[in-house]
Amino acid sequence: MNEKSDWKHKAYSMYFNKHMKIKDIAEEICISRQHTAKYLKSFSLYNIEKENRKKESLKRHKESKKNYDNTKRNRYSQVTQQTIYREHEEAVRCLSREKYN
Repeated sequence: MNEKSDWKHKAYSMYFNKHMKIKDIAEEICISRQHTAKYLKSFSLYNIEKENRKKESLKRHKESKKNYDNTKRNRYSQVTQQTIYREHEEAVRCLSREKYN
């Protein structure tokens, strides 16, 4: 194999088989990112792979968001007689202010 087809074969393998990012592939094979992307876009599998990566990224984002919500937010605070009374008084003040203003 000559050198030109060698980097193309490596880029194809890294992107579609190893699922590496275009930026990382370009750095490893010493070809510009734009040229690498242009070559990979010439394959019909590119759009399918791109959609799969997008879905996977969305899943990771949702999971990360869910974990953040579970660790950082206090959803279930202690409900006592005092908290109910305080919320009731605040609602009464808010509603009466709207009615008489």
